[in-house]
Amino acid sequence: MAIINFKNVSSGFEVLPVGKYSVAVKEIKFNEEKNYFNWTFEIIACLEDEYEGKYGGRKLWAITSLKEKALWKLKDFLLALGATEEDLDSDAFEFDPDNFVGAEAIAMVTQRDYLGKMQNDVDLIQESAVEGLSLFK
Repeated sequence: MAIINFKNVSSGFEVLPVGKYSVAVKEIKFNEEKNYFNWTFEIIACLEDEYEGKYGGRKLWAITSLKEKALWKLKDFLLALGATEEDLDSDAFEFDPDNFVGAEAIAMVTQRDYLGKMQNDVDLIQESAVEGLSLFK
């Protein structure tokens, strides 16, 4: 048996404010059963004036499905992370998640109610101000 002190432990975690965040890709895992990629981002800083510089180190998650009607989101993520239209203009683009780990971007974070609890979503990402990033040299 273990003795655990929960006095100073909150239930869940604080939902992040809606806005733009500078993020880095920490991990991309493929879920074979459900046919999607699960992305983990680490926040570098919030870019909103009111919260500027805060929330560094917090994690955000996103899913990009491989269903044909949802591929637009994966394509948008890859373009924001350094791929070019030419890179992706192929009948058989070979996606290696390791090429994108560490890449930085700007995440547009929203909030939504999920089963009675507020949670964050990464609605889209856009290129960061990092110059000269090329993942396909």
